[in-house]
Amino acid sequence: MLGFQTRYQEIARPSSWKFTRKDLKEKVKLVSDHIIKQHEPAAFQTLETENLLSEIQETLSVYANT
Repeated sequence: MLGFQTRYQEIARPSSWKFTRKDLKEKVKLVSDHIIKQHEPAAFQTLETENLLSEIQETLSVYANT
């Protein structure tokens, strides 16, 4: 293990990694937006979702009455 440490210290070079606070903020916003959309209350669902739910309820009521 110590041999690895010595060798790595000899060959290591600075990284060109550039991940700024702005980058982090954008990533956190993307993730949080995704989570919010997954757990969005029914009152805020899109019209498309409401229409789909309405169609399902109509279909279920037809089968319930037969």
